[in-house]
Formats: sequence, structure tokens, C-alpha cells
Amino acid sequence: LYSKDQDWMAVLEPAVRPLDWVYHGLPGDTCTIENAAVALRSARFPLIVDPEGQAEEWLAETYKTVGLRVAHCKDTDIASQVARWDSTPLVVQMDHQMSARECSELFQGLRLHAEHAAERWSEATSHTRVFLHYRVNNPLVPAAIAPLCTLIWFGSGAASIKERVLGTVVSMTLNDNGTIVSISDNPALKVTDAQTVEQD
Repeated sequence: LYSKDQDWMAVLEPAVRPLDWVYHGLPGDTCTIENAAVALRSARFPLIVDPEGQAEEWLAETYKTVGLRVAHCKDTDIASQVARWDSTPLVVQMDHQMSARECSELFQGLRLHAEHAAERWSEATSHTRVFLHYRVNNPLVPAAIAPLCTLIWFGSGAASIKERVLGTVVSMTLNDNGTIVSISDNPALKVTDAQTVEQD
């Protein structure tokens, strides 16, 4: 259990990691650091809204040594690129004007990647992640994609995780490899991946 003064980041990340993120170009404010932790730890695919390009630059610098694959949601082979289980992270540049076929292809790729992750969860690290990335402030997220994702804002107007879960975080569940399973502050509500509120 956590009080309103509890630093939940200390549970998720060693203090040195956020310092490393800032070294690699991430702004050092609490909100941005929290959002970065959720992007790397969420059990769902991080869907990053990043109009100022902060997260894009941070990811490029963070994964420079291992390589960062970049694809576009309209690529003809997007399903196979996303489905591929690799030790190099993938950033999919999103477009809010996607056709039904493009949405379906991306959805299939995400589902296959999720299946691989479930089968090989012990091998899952931030290097096996797929990040979905929008450079616009108010994206239209395809309805088929949204349930698979954790929506994360970077830049001006970003809300902290505590604001997004409707108040003070009092409990948090992590799985064996440190991924957030649930966060809640109200026994009547279940907040999954710090984003999706479901009534029990």
C-alpha cells in the first residue's frame, strides 16, 4: 500500500535509470519521468502522444547502441514488422488518417507480437518493445488499436500518472519482471496500466 507521499517511481525504477534518461535527452520534470517509466513498463503497447518530439529524441538516444527500428503505420509490410520478435525495439510512426486495411494490418501485427510476448515473457525487456508514436497533439486513435495500448503524453499539457488515475495511488501490482499490472486508488475501480478505468 502507498500513501499520498509515497514515491512509486522508487518501486519501479532504480534512481540511476531516470538520471540516465535525462542524460539521453528526456526532460527531467517528474511528469515526464513518470510517463517514461510507464512507456517502458506498461504491459500494453505504449501509444505515445509526442507533439514536441521529446519522446522520439529520447528513444533514439536511449537505444542508439542496440539500434532502433522505425516503421510507418502505412508500410505495406507493417504487420510482419510489428509481429517480429526482436532484440531491437520498434517505433511505429502513426498517422491519424489510416484506412481500414491499414488499421487491420497493424492490429494483426500487434496481436501476434503480444502472443510472442506472452509465450516468451521471461525474455521480454524494453529492447523487445513496440512503441506507437504520434507527433500530433490530439490524435484519432483507431478503435481496434486503442484497447491494446497504454496512452502516454509527453510535452506540454501532459498529465502525471496520479492525475490520470483519478487521485492518489494507494496500491500497485507488478508482475515478476516489474511490469505494471494494475494501479488503483478506489476499491470500486480497477485501473489497468494506469490508463483504462474499469468498473468491478
